[in-house]
Amino acid sequence: STPIRITDIQIEEWDGNLPKGNNAVAGDGKADFVEFINQDSLSGQVLSLKRGRLKIDAGFGDPVEVALERIDRIDLKSRGGIVPEMPVRSALRDRGKLSFTLENWAEGRVKLNSPVFGPVMVNESVFSTLEFNRGKPRNEDD
Repeated sequence: STPIRITDIQIEEWDGNLPKGNNAVAGDGKADFVEFINQDSLSGQVLSLKRGRLKIDAGFGDPVEVALERIDRIDLKSRGGIVPEMPVRSALRDRGKLSFTLENWAEGRVKLNSPVFGPVMVNESVFSTLEFNRGKPRNEDD
């Protein structure tokens, strides 16, 4: 055996996840695509997103239900047509963006209407930023 010298080692706290590398997979745009945190994936039709669980029909007979904390990414298929301009655009705290019409905001709960998900109730803590009245000119006198 040949001795070697190793220097300049840095030790950092590990979050328990292995690096993903550069194996980006994407849906084909013809079906909804779900990628899980372990890099497995399913294609099909997203049926619902309720109470922290996603339900997707992947063509296995019964729909598959998955907890959101097991999901890394959701790519929705092209629905055709033009998604209407929504008056509110938000950046979500963990990741992603969501455009919607604001229905009600009270006691930490936000009721919104999304052109993709329909009516949804969320906790106000999911938002990191909100943009209101997008596309409307600003009047200096207001």
